[in-house]
Amino acid sequence: MSRIFTGISIALFFLMVSCASVPELNTHYQMPFPSDQLKGKRVVLVIEDDRKTSDLLGSGAGAEFRRFTNKVTFSIARPGEAGFRLGSYDVPGMLKEAFKRRLESEGVLVGFNNESPDKLLIISINELLLDLEGRMWKGRMAYEAKIVDDGRVSSRENISGRSEKARLVGRQGADEVMGEMVSDMVNRLDLVRLFKEAGI
Repeated sequence: MSRIFTGISIALFFLMVSCASVPELNTHYQMPFPSDQLKGKRVVLVIEDDRKTSDLLGSGAGAEFRRFTNKVTFSIARPGEAGFRLGSYDVPGMLKEAFKRRLESEGVLVGFNNESPDKLLIISINELLLDLEGRMWKGRMAYEAKIVDDGRVSSRENISGRSEKARLVGRQGADEVMGEMVSDMVNRLDLVRLFKEAGI
């Protein structure tokens, strides 16, 4: 009986360790200072995932994040605040939430039904990748933002950039690279110019 109990205890221990070892990638979006330049404007937000691969991690990062679920734990912070966690998202879901918050901070009324008469703001994700090369965490992100009115593109902007940070211990630095990259890329979009050129 004691051997059976010991065997069950060992099995439970390894099961707990296995479950606990599923790594999380935390991405923190730092929102810009709010503005009312676009207050009262309306747009429907559409996220298109045009990446060549849906994998968020490259081969080097994947070796460090074994059993990775391809989802990130996403949090946001307004200027001067500590921020709060929103939950677990895939890449399109995370960026949909980030751009929604960015638009709302500019006073834009955001919809998600692309059958509505409002103009569409389409964010096409071309690349979002985190990798580990040697001792450096490196991230790359690229997307196109365009406003479409009645099937016609009335304004557009392409955004791309990189972020990197030295790895010190384990996965340390990976979260910072993702958070800095997403914050910079989302906040870099010139919404005022985009809306003005589209006649909104």
